[in-house]
Amino acid sequence: MERPLDDVWQRALPKTIAWGTVLLFAGLVLGYVVTLFAVSQGALPYWLATPICAYLAFACFTVLHDAGHGSIV
Repeated sequence: MERPLDDVWQRALPKTIAWGTVLLFAGLVLGYVVTLFAVSQGALPYWLATPICAYLAFACFTVLHDAGHGSIV
């Protein structure tokens, strides 16, 4: 007897959410918002915002890497 595909996906996916990765993503988005807002208000110079945004872009790879492995949900 063949199993329906829904059952296969339910068994393949983890039962919990990787909250650490979700919180990392939220923190990275917040970092972008704060950095870009500070630049737009003149409180942060471009030369300092550039490496901050570069670090945030690099850190986003962690979330993308986890998502690529299907380990977020």
